[in-house]
Amino acid sequence: VIRPNPGRLINLSILTELPSAGDTFTMGTVIGGAGTSGTKPILVRAAGPALAAFGVGGTLADPALEFFAGTTKIGENDNWGGTTVLTDAFTAVGAFQYAAGTSKDAAIYNATVAPGNNSIKISGVGGATGTVIAELYDATPSSSLTDATPRLINVSVLKHLGSGLTVGFVIGGATTRAVLIR
Repeated sequence: VIRPNPGRLINLSILTELPSAGDTFTMGTVIGGAGTSGTKPILVRAAGPALAAFGVGGTLADPALEFFAGTTKIGENDNWGGTTVLTDAFTAVGAFQYAAGTSKDAAIYNATVAPGNNSIKISGVGGATGTVIAELYDATPSSSLTDATPRLINVSVLKHLGSGLTVGFVIGGATTRAVLIR
């Protein structure tokens, strides 16, 4: 059954700081939901240098990310490279564009992420420190959503809190969606 743009989580994010060389954090999410099947296209980003355009100081100069499905690494990126696939994915999900293809921000687009537990590990290359945002986007076009389309279910973070963090989420679609925050 095709639903007319149902309400759903379309973006999950963690804004935090890596204050010391060697610090990392892990953002977790579950993809799936009762009665769903198939795979989900996902865009994952770790933006440090790009945050300066929004007035954020002390940004992580060179973030890297590793994307895991369960315990299996399904992708990694350091320095996104400005590819057409990624810039098109940024536009499709409504994410801000990185300033240049040579920026040291990181990004991965994977069109076939299977339902289950996923995690994204964020680190600073070469011991880099600073503020970074990790973002996870549901890249499923609204026109192809059905009741069986896997969904983003949750976001969690494993990190030494230190200076704290901010968790964000965006609900897209034309209908309301109940959320539990704890």
